[in-house]
Amino acid sequence: MSGTILLGLVCLVIPVIYKHAGLGVHKYIKIVGMAGLFFLLSAVFGDGIWMHETLVKIGVLCQMGTYFLGFLGLLIGTLMGTLDVMFDTGDVTTH
Repeated sequence: MSGTILLGLVCLVIPVIYKHAGLGVHKYIKIVGMAGLFFLLSAVFGDGIWMHETLVKIGVLCQMGTYFLGFLGLLIGTLMGTLDVMFDTGDVTTH
């Protein structure tokens, strides 16, 4: 579970690093940050104390769903970022 927490924290720090580096925060970087929130939520559902058998099933279902949403957000953000870098026109003006 600590791996999921670490992954969530790293995903949350990426937009801060981009902004601090002066690169701006693009849409795909925001999606990666959002994926970090889903990973942290998945860790919360995994570490929660569930007293009743039905609540355990609901907790596992919520954990799997939020982990999937985090993975999907990370995948989409990474692919969009890669395509943006690959097809960047590089319009640099020189004087």
